[in-house]
Amino acid sequence: MARKLKVFIDDKHVADLKYNQGININVNPGQYSIYVKMDWCTCKPEQVELDAGERVEFKVETGFDESIVMMFRQLYNVFFNASEIFTLKRQ
Repeated sequence: MARKLKVFIDDKHVADLKYNQGININVNPGQYSIYVKMDWCTCKPEQVELDAGERVEFKVETGFDESIVMMFRQLYNVFFNASEIFTLKRQ
């Protein structure tokens, strides 16, 4: 929670997010690839196509859970499957 998430659109760093923070990013109509990253941990890119005046909202989820099984899975992901740490979900 102390670290910031970096937001990328088409592999270009466009913003940093603090825990539970929201931001608005204005882009021209078109097709984009969006993902977030923190250190070596990232998410799978989401493809989005925007029309003029369209607004799209995404939420970043970590999937962190306090159950023992999930804690081991998350620890495994940190070291061996870093692209599964964050999930970017369209709202």
